[in-house]
Amino acid sequence: MNGAGGQHTSFSFQHYAKSSPQVWLIVSSWLLMTVVFVFLLLFLRLSDNKRAFDDEASHAYNAVYERISVNKTVLESFSSVLRITDDIPAIYQYTSEIRQAFPHIYWLGFHQYVSDNRLKDFEQQRREAGYADFKIKDFSYENDRVFHKVNKVASYYPTIFGKSRTSDSKIILGLDMFAVPFLKQALLKSIRTGDAAATRPFKLVEGGQGYMIFKSLDAYPDFDPDIADDIERLAVSILVRTDQLLSLANSEAPRTITKLSFQNIDGEMITEVLPALNGQPYLIKFGSLKFESEVDHFGKPFQLIIQKDNGFLAWEVVVIILLIIITGAFCWLYLKNSYRHHLSNLDRQLALDDLADQRQGLETRVLERTNELNEKTAEIRLLAGKMITLQEDDYRHIAHELHDEFGQLITAIGINTKLVSNRITDDPKVDELSAETQQLVDRLHTSIHSLIGRLRPEALDTFGLKVAIEHSTNLFKLNELGIESQLVIEPDIDSLHETYAITIYRAIQELVNNAVKHANPKVITVSVKLVASQVIITVADDGCGMKTNSRSKGYGLVGLEERLLALSGVMDITSSPSSGCSIEIRLPLIKSDNVRV
Repeated sequence: MNGAGGQHTSFSFQHYAKSSPQVWLIVSSWLLMTVVFVFLLLFLRLSDNKRAFDDEASHAYNAVYERISVNKTVLESFSSVLRITDDIPAIYQYTSEIRQAFPHIYWLGFHQYVSDNRLKDFEQQRREAGYADFKIKDFSYENDRVFHKVNKVASYYPTIFGKSRTSDSKIILGLDMFAVPFLKQALLKSIRTGDAAATRPFKLVEGGQGYMIFKSLDAYPDFDPDIADDIERLAVSILVRTDQLLSLANSEAPRTITKLSFQNIDGEMITEVLPALNGQPYLIKFGSLKFESEVDHFGKPFQLIIQKDNGFLAWEVVVIILLIIITGAFCWLYLKNSYRHHLSNLDRQLALDDLADQRQGLETRVLERTNELNEKTAEIRLLAGKMITLQEDDYRHIAHELHDEFGQLITAIGINTKLVSNRITDDPKVDELSAETQQLVDRLHTSIHSLIGRLRPEALDTFGLKVAIEHSTNLFKLNELGIESQLVIEPDIDSLHETYAITIYRAIQELVNNAVKHANPKVITVSVKLVASQVIITVADDGCGMKTNSRSKGYGLVGLEERLLALSGVMDITSSPSSGCSIEIRLPLIKSDNVRV
C-alpha cells in the first residue's frame, strides 16, 4: 500500500511539475535571481576592491611623498645645527636621532671646501683633531668601486663628518665629492644656488639603490671648482635608500606589489620592486588594479607604481557556492511543499465550499432575525415616542386646566378676601385673618404657577428651548441657595423638533434638580452643543459626587434613560465621592416618520 502510494505521489508530482506554470515560474525566477546575485556580488566585490585599493594607494603615495618631503626639512635643520655649533658629540647625537626618526635616511654627513694649496695643511688638521688616518681620497664608482688616492686638481670637497647605519662610517671620511662626476654635478648645483640638489639613484656598496641630496650652507653663484681660493665653504648631505621608501608604501598598501622606477646614472630606467606582504592569492582573478604617480624630488623624477590583483578569494568563492546551493535547496523544498499544499488545497476547497453553503444559510437566517429585531426596536422606539408625546400632551392639558380653573379661583379668593377686609374695618381679628388668607393665596398662586411651569414650560412654546432652559434654572432659585450657575447653550438648538426639545428640557430639569437636592454643590454647569448630527448635553457640579452603578440610580434617572432610549440617546455618568459629578447625554438626530430633525 505504501509503495503504491509512493509511486502515485512521484507520478503526481512529476505531472504537477510539468503542467503547473507556477513551477516553471519559480525555477526561472531562481535561475534569474542567482545570475543577478552573482553578477551583483561580482560588481560589488570588484568595486569594493577598487575603492579599497584607491584608498591604500593614496595612503601609500602620501607616506612616500611625506618621507621624500621630509628630506628638505632634515637638510635645513642639519645646516642650522652646523651654523650654531661645531661640537662633534652634539652633532653625532643629532644625526642619531634623525636616523632613528626617519629610517629611510641611511647616512648624514657634511663636507668642506679645500683648495689644492691647502690640502696638506687640511689633512694634518683633521689628523690632529682625532682622525689619525684622515686623507682626501677618490672613489671609482664606475670601475672597481674602491678608494684611490685623489688626483691633483684645483679644489676638493671632502667629507669631514659622516654617520651611517653601518659600523664602517669612518671609511667615508675624506671622500672627495668632486671626484665622482654625478656627485660633483649635484653638489655644484647646490653651492651655486644655495638650494638642495639630488643625485640620480645609484647602487650602494651595501646593496640596494639610493641617492644623495646636498645642501650648501650658503650660495656662491660664481663658484668655479677649477679656480682655487681660501673661502671656507660647507655643505651637508644625506643618503636616502629607495627600498626603505618602498617598505613604507608596502606597509600602507598590504597585498600589493610596490615599484619605484627611476633613471640611473647611465640613463637606464631602474625599477625597484617589493613583493606583496601578507597576501592571500585570489582563487578567481579579474585583472589587476594599478596606481601610477610621479614624485618630483629636487628635480629628480621618481615613478611610484602600486599593483594589486582583483578578484575573489577562496573563502569568498566557497561562500557564493554555498549560498547558491542553499537557495537551490530552499527552491526545491518550496516546490515540494507547494505540491503538498496543492493536494491539501483540493480537500480544503471542498470543505470550504460546504462551509460556505452552511455559512450562507446561517447569514441569511441571522439577517432575517436582525431585520426582525430592528423592526421590533423601531416599533418600540415609535411606541415610546408616542407615549412621551401623549405624556407631554397630558402635561400640557393639566397645565392649561390648572391655569384656567385654579388660576381664576385663586384670583377670586384673593379679591373676596380684600373685600371682606375693606368691609369690616373695626375688627383687628378680621384684619389679621384677612392678611393671613391673602398670604396663603399668594403662596398658592406661586406654587400653582411653578407647577404649571414644570408640567409644561410656557417659555418653551413662546421663546424656544434656549430661553426655556435658562428660565428653568431660574425656577430653582440657585442664587438664593448660594449656587453659581454657568450656562453654555448654542442658539441653534431652537431649531430642533419639539420631541428633541422637550426631551432635552426634561433631561436638564431632572439633572439640575438632582444636583440641587443631593450634591450640595457650589457651581452647576449646563452645556448644550450640536456636534456632528448629535446633541451633547452636559450637566456637571462640584458637589459630593455619587456612585455610578445602576443600583444607585433613582427613579428620576431611570425614567430619564427610558425617555432617552426612545430617541436612541445614551447617558454617561462620571463621578466619585467628594469629586463632583458630570453627566453627559448624547442624543443622535435621527430622521423618522414621527420625528423631524
